[in-house]
Amino acid sequence: MVSRKGEKRGGRVVDFRTAPEGGGARRLAWLERIRPGRSSRELTLTGMAASAILAAAAAWAYPGGTWAEPDRTGHAFLENFWCDLLRAEALNGRPNPVASELMLLALLIFAGTLVVYFHHLAAVLAPDPTSRWVRVCGWPAAVGVGLVALTPSDRFPALHAAAVIAAGPVLLAAVLVALLGLRRRGHGPPGGAWLAIGGLLLALVNLVQYVRQVQWGVEYAPWLPGVQKLSSLSFLSWMALVSGARGERSP
Repeated sequence: MVSRKGEKRGGRVVDFRTAPEGGGARRLAWLERIRPGRSSRELTLTGMAASAILAAAAAWAYPGGTWAEPDRTGHAFLENFWCDLLRAEALNGRPNPVASELMLLALLIFAGTLVVYFHHLAAVLAPDPTSRWVRVCGWPAAVGVGLVALTPSDRFPALHAAAVIAAGPVLLAAVLVALLGLRRRGHGPPGGAWLAIGGLLLALVNLVQYVRQVQWGVEYAPWLPGVQKLSSLSFLSWMALVSGARGERSP
């Protein structure tokens, strides 16, 4: 069944807002009330905007310090990890009560946004087999982001590292499967796939280097926070483009 806003071209629906209803997979009750169309797109974009505003405010409030320059004052976009903002004590030793709370809220909202986003993508891709795998990978990835937020590295170093290492691969898998599904279905904005592919490559470099540092004690790489930020921006741009798409075909 297809929503009334769908447009058929050659027997197939190409409007991103339209999607066949999913199969028999059991879903969360509150997600069932979110239509896989305009409402889910708007929730995704609103959640992303709220997360971005809160993260920017957290960066502004962060007292300072990076892993390479602990005595530094203020936030350094390409030298601080997102998770640095979660610390109760900034890397320069000063208390960090405001930024830590703002960043916690930003990441929890973003985790919820990921649930809505992947729910929407799965509905759009149904009945393609990638629909199921978007859910299988996407929802645990969202839970992983929430766990990263709730386990700051200064208070729960082992749990934080485990959450990052666990969430990273499933999030990458969810994005990759979504890209394949969107390509097969002919959905998505022109150029959006390249943003996601760039984000995937950067995220893979980030994850591998993080594991090397945490698990194998490799020397800290000062460029790693910058790679994390660029990867994040690539994924966020892709999510925004896909959520705002109205029937454009993928390249």
